[in-house]
This record gives sequence, structure tokens and C-alpha cells, in this order.
Amino acid sequence: MGKILHISICMGKSLTSKLSSFALLTGSYRASLIRTLDVLMDIDNAVSAGDKDGIESLSKLQSMIYIIAETEIWCDMDGIDTFIDKYGKDGPLKAADAYLAVGASEIATGLGAIASKLPNADEATLDKTNSFITVRYNYNYESIKKYVETNI
Repeated sequence: MGKILHISICMGKSLTSKLSSFALLTGSYRASLIRTLDVLMDIDNAVSAGDKDGIESLSKLQSMIYIIAETEIWCDMDGIDTFIDKYGKDGPLKAADAYLAVGASEIATGLGAIASKLPNADEATLDKTNSFITVRYNYNYESIKKYVETNI
């Protein structure tokens, strides 16, 4: 959740003021920075749109970003059970695909195992998967950014 908040702050008024000095940059460095800003805005927009209109309204890429954000938030705050309560069996399946895409295969495996056993997922798998998500095991924000950058 901290990353999303950080992005939102960066996308605000301070970004506009920073763009005046950004206009002085040239060449590949400028193009790289523009690409990075595009990616950050795509991530921020996906989370905002998902919060506003629900996951069903999102594109495949936006949905992937949003479902990762949702699992992180629910696992950090109340545990994976609340994520499952909100999204049902489809939630862990969608999240498993998203986590696999960003390189978090252990989380994807855990979410797949949970989905296959619902409504009777075992506590050990729930706890282990929740722990992996809360510590961002084998992925981080840069992994998500890289995936978005290669898929926009």
C-alpha cells in the first residue's frame, strides 16, 4: 500500500512542477524517464480504476496490477481470508496468474492450492501464502513495474 500511496503523491501537483525541468532533458535519458512515468501512471490508474469501478471494469493488464494490490492490502491488514471472502475462488486464481507473471511462483503455487481446496483450504497453506505475500517473497514493486513496462 505504501508504493501506491507514493505513486499517487508523485502523480500529483509535484509532478507537474517537476516536468518544467524535465523538458530540458534530451535523448535516450529523456525517453527512458518518459517511459518510466508512463508505467507509473499506468499502475496508479489501474489501482484507481479498480477501486472506483471494480476489477471487472479493468483490462487484463490493469486487472493483474489491481489483484496484486488487493492481495497485498488484504493480507497486510486482515489476512488472506478476507481477500478470499471478497473475491471467492476466482480471486486466488486470478492472483496466482498475476503473481506468476511477476516472478513470484511460490505465491502463485500457494494461491492455486488454496483455490483448488476452497472452501476447505488448509490453514498451513493459507498462513504460508499470506506470509509470502506480506513480505513480497520473490517479487517487489520493480518486478511489477518491469512486467507493466513490457506489456503496455
